[in-house]
Amino acid sequence: MTAPKVFHFITGLAPDFGGKPFSFIHYMAVRSALLANPGFKARIYFEHEPKGLYWEHTKPMVEPVLVTAPKEIFGKRLRSFAHQADVLRLEILMREGGVYLDLDTITLRSFEPLMGDRLVMGQELGPNRKYIGLCNATMITPPGSKFLETWYQQYRNFSDELWNTFSVVLPSRLSREMPQDIKIEPVTSFFWPSWDEEGINSLFLECKDFSAGYSIHLWESRSWKHISNLTAHEVLQKRTSYNLLARRYLVEGATKLLEAEQEIFRRQSSTAALPAKTNATQDAHAASLPALSQRFSQIYDKNLWGEGSGVGSRPAHNGEYVQFLQEFMLRNKIKSVVDFGCGDWQFSRFINWGGVAYAGFDIVKSVIESNSKKFTDENTRFFVFHSLNDLPKADLLLCKDVLQHLPNELVRQYLAFFKTRFNAMLITNDDYPEDIINRDIQIGGWRSLRLEREPFLEHACIVKSWVVLDGPRTTRKATYLLYGDGP
Repeated sequence: MTAPKVFHFITGLAPDFGGKPFSFIHYMAVRSALLANPGFKARIYFEHEPKGLYWEHTKPMVEPVLVTAPKEIFGKRLRSFAHQADVLRLEILMREGGVYLDLDTITLRSFEPLMGDRLVMGQELGPNRKYIGLCNATMITPPGSKFLETWYQQYRNFSDELWNTFSVVLPSRLSREMPQDIKIEPVTSFFWPSWDEEGINSLFLECKDFSAGYSIHLWESRSWKHISNLTAHEVLQKRTSYNLLARRYLVEGATKLLEAEQEIFRRQSSTAALPAKTNATQDAHAASLPALSQRFSQIYDKNLWGEGSGVGSRPAHNGEYVQFLQEFMLRNKIKSVVDFGCGDWQFSRFINWGGVAYAGFDIVKSVIESNSKKFTDENTRFFVFHSLNDLPKADLLLCKDVLQHLPNELVRQYLAFFKTRFNAMLITNDDYPEDIINRDIQIGGWRSLRLEREPFLEHACIVKSWVVLDGPRTTRKATYLLYGDGP
């Protein structure tokens, strides 16, 4: 008997879902498995049904199965929901057979070559490629596996204090005793890259080719900061190893999900900024204005960033952004733009602003005077920024390479105010290197920003990212799309 064509997933054994609610990567685990394996079915087992956007778009693809999480085995207490899931997957596979996948996986190709008459598991390696054991996050088996039954019986000796002994180390030992009952796949089949920092970064911060395996485990307990707020929009726009793999499953058939995400971003962004905070924001800005003006005037006067507005403004580093912005304005029928922190227009002069009422604001008077002499026309105007009240309402706010130089509290206040003035906002900053993201700074300092993370927690998606190569100052730009409640 061979393994049946059915996927088994488990979630919701704890009411709080272990602090990891049903997210985009869980939706993608199911979607990728089914699209890479036509003719397969999928079941999701839970005691507490998930909620939210991604569950609603996953539910039509699966057969939901309500279960009671096992609380003990052979008289031994199962206190952790992770250990409960370990036991539940064994019971399901012994009874029904099929393919078990953790929900933090992505399937890359068909499992059919592995659908034989014995259990299939894959090697797990740790840091420095040290062998750990056989990981139970992906298993393929016919029903009634002798190996699984032997493994299950070993839980008579279970202890909660041994975290992965029964889920990873034990099947490795049994494989040496029962080699005829198990097929062992190399680490590259299911579990590469590894869960160490290098492996996690290679999936979510870098762009490498991991397409040779059958599937990839995302190790969500270690990668949650990268994946907790991931969206379909970001996957389609930002190049990372994971995003490029997931993108293939969003090319067709994901329109409804993308539209639903867009509506949520718009609704949450428009309600996040409360009018009662506006005066406080303006007061905070007014208090910071002298320091802002002095610091940024000094930067230009002493050429501290090199070439005026700095490396990030060079035309050679903004070709992709210029093309993206041109297409965005055309596609969204943008008629009015406020450019907050317009700088010295190094790259902006190459944008076709025809038919768009453009207002550029900067806090440095000499920069505005120079721009006005060179670039003012019927639809293009430049203004020295004195107050948030100076900013007119517009279809689109541009804010590029500005917030990354401001303290976190000022960033939060500006974002709250922007939402009261503009229909849409494209906020661009460096989002690399990782180790200084959202670190607080003084006015005029610098660090990378991720607006969806603490302390900002914006409901925003990255719609454009690109690398700026400049030797030791190489970084990566990320443009976020936020919605407000403008006209």
